[in-house]
Amino acid sequence: MTTELQSLDELEGVIEGVGDSFRSADLTETLEDFHETLEKDNGGYFDRDQSPSGDTWPALSPATIAKKGHDEKLEDTLELRGSLEGRNSSSIRETLKQGSDHFLVFGTSREHAITHQEGTATIPQRAHVGITDERVNELTEDIADE
Repeated sequence: MTTELQSLDELEGVIEGVGDSFRSADLTETLEDFHETLEKDNGGYFDRDQSPSGDTWPALSPATIAKKGHDEKLEDTLELRGSLEGRNSSSIRETLKQGSDHFLVFGTSREHAITHQEGTATIPQRAHVGITDERVNELTEDIADE
C-alpha cells in the first residue's frame, strides 16, 4: 500500500491509521501456523544436539553413559523431544489475544525440561527450547503482511 502525503501535517493521521490497523488485526491464524515452524525447528535442535543459538550440547559424562547404557542426550524416553517437535500431553501450545495484544506460547510441561534448558551445578546446560533471530524476523514479516 502506498500513501501520498500532500504535507507533513498528514503524517500523524497516517501513522495513527497504521497503528489502528495493527491493533485491530487478528493474528491468531498466523501465530497458530507458526507453532508448526517452531516444532520443526525444535526437532532439528535434537537432531543436531544443538541449542537454538547453535551451541553444541556438551557430551554426557562417562559415568552417565555407563548408567544409561548409551550416549544420546535428552532422549531417554523421547517424551521431552516429542513434546517439542510434535504434540503430546506435555506439549504447551497457545495463541492468545487480549485486547490488541497477541501472545504465542510454545513449550513443554516436562518437569526436567528446565533443568536441561538452564543447567545446574551438576548438569550442564543443554538448551532445547527457543527461537532464532531468523525465525523472529520471519514472523515479523508474516505479521507485517497481514
